[in-house]
Amino acid sequence: GYKGRRRKDPLTGEIVRSKRHQDNFEKHYGRKQKQGYQLHHINMCKTDDDVSNLAEVTPKKHQELHSTYDKLCKPLIDAGIIGFDTDEGYYLIKQ
Repeated sequence: GYKGRRRKDPLTGEIVRSKRHQDNFEKHYGRKQKQGYQLHHINMCKTDDDVSNLAEVTPKKHQELHSTYDKLCKPLIDAGIIGFDTDEGYYLIKQ
């Protein structure tokens, strides 16, 4: 899942919860993501929060990106090129 953060807000002193990918995006671009937009992990790895791996997209586009990924995975699984590791929870290249 996403890496969460807890920090103390320097202005209010309140504990603020946030997600690392959102924090990295805000720090890099100097702004929050656009209202109604989502951050997509380009390489599909939720723990790779480098800004070069993040794309700011609409929810519709985000779904399209995941659908494209799903369409690519099925033929690779059927051909025996990749497989799903149930212990790790992601797709792996078969050796």
